[in-house]
Amino acid sequence: MTGFPQLPLHEWACLRTELQWIYDHSVQPGSRKQMNNRTSGNWVWYLRQGRATVTAASTTHHLKPGMWLFLPEGESHHLFSADAHVLSIHFHFEWPSGENVIRCREGLLFNGADYPKLLQRAVHMERAVSRYFIKGTHYAFQTRQPTDGLIFLRFQALFLTWLEIWIDIHLRNNAEFTRLRSGDDRPLRAARCLNATPLDQGFPRQPLLAETGLSEVHLNRLFLNEFGLSPRKYWDKRRLEFAKNCLETSLMPVKEISCLLGFLSDAHFAVWFRRLTGQRPGECRLKGSLKLKLPVLAL
Repeated sequence: MTGFPQLPLHEWACLRTELQWIYDHSVQPGSRKQMNNRTSGNWVWYLRQGRATVTAASTTHHLKPGMWLFLPEGESHHLFSADAHVLSIHFHFEWPSGENVIRCREGLLFNGADYPKLLQRAVHMERAVSRYFIKGTHYAFQTRQPTDGLIFLRFQALFLTWLEIWIDIHLRNNAEFTRLRSGDDRPLRAARCLNATPLDQGFPRQPLLAETGLSEVHLNRLFLNEFGLSPRKYWDKRRLEFAKNCLETSLMPVKEISCLLGFLSDAHFAVWFRRLTGQRPGECRLKGSLKLKLPVLAL
């Protein structure tokens, strides 16, 4: 589907627009990185120096200095030259269901000189992160570090001005936009309820039924038709995303993560995590260990 979806303003206000990280660093010589499940969230690189190659299922992108790449969805393999230096941005621009507003199946490669303001505003964001957070804390937006509300608003303002250019570039390149499939807003209200419920409070069954005015069977059917999964599985997906982010991008103890997700013990959390991922929490943390030692590898 092409063209920007037309929705009431209050629906646009419900989108998740959130910067996850931004950093500007050299890459370890010869680094290789395989990225999976890049269907939720968006990744952007600007290559300052060196060379980089990104290979997806049907496309290979060759980056030279001064080029931007909006990374493709799904799995890809990355190879950097010894002198590579990358400005990396990861953010969310999603419907309440967690689906990206804009699809980027093949990736988008272009010269930075064509859109100079994209880099200018990205640099402003990166400097703001460096100013307000401890140096080297590239995952500031994924941590529990207390932050002044005015600082958050400054970050958000910088991010949204950058995001506007990112959207415009997609529009100029015949972007594929997603949107909700039906005109029924009750599944959307249910998704909002799920997103707003703290993860340690348990599945919000009664609030969901009260918010939508539906029976559980009817809600499950509508939600499945709209989003492709049940409310319960959507809730587990949200919790799992939080757990993976904590394990891969922080040193937060597993016991603390399990508590934040409402589990009675870290053992219960480990069983749940392995059932959904096929991995133990420690194995997931090991995969993300290079990101903690060499943050730039988390591109």
